[in-house]
Amino acid sequence: MAVVIGFLSVLIALSAVAVAVWQVDQSAKNVKKSNSLPALSEVSQEWRSPELRASCVRLLAGLDGRPADGGFDGLPDDLRDSAYEWSFFCEYLGMLIASDLVPEELIISFMGTQIMQVWHALTPHILSERRLRAGTLEPDTPADFLPHYEHLVARIVELGGRSATPRLRRRIGIRALGWPLEEKPIS
Repeated sequence: MAVVIGFLSVLIALSAVAVAVWQVDQSAKNVKKSNSLPALSEVSQEWRSPELRASCVRLLAGLDGRPADGGFDGLPDDLRDSAYEWSFFCEYLGMLIASDLVPEELIISFMGTQIMQVWHALTPHILSERRLRAGTLEPDTPADFLPHYEHLVARIVELGGRSATPRLRRRIGIRALGWPLEEKPIS
């Protein structure tokens, strides 16, 4: 009988430890979610801003794929300002994701298409800016340019590139109708 009581005591103790571990894990997840809310709110607000949307449109329409001499500063004024605005926004997104402050699934599933479109348009100019910095900065000065934006793009590629956003949307439970709206109207 003492063996049975001892066994039950150990089983109860192990169950209590498992419940405590589960509670700590759930608390940590809740803290992470509440900490990411202000950042997600700020990102969403900026994403909806007319200025950022205009920058995206200007860059996609105005960049011809030839890198400007002098990096970003070699671009015409309107494109330079748009390139900095868009790139610094995406750099911020990449920092939030790399630091695990916001869920990458939400950012990529919501903004992945435009992030990639503008990255492809800006790539020659980003490389030009990196070469310029590498050649003009003091040897002990970091010459990185937009490493967190690049991290964000690399994550999209790792997650499937073109299929990343629909795959992530399904993973987080975002529903789709499964057919184009113009083919089958809702009655």
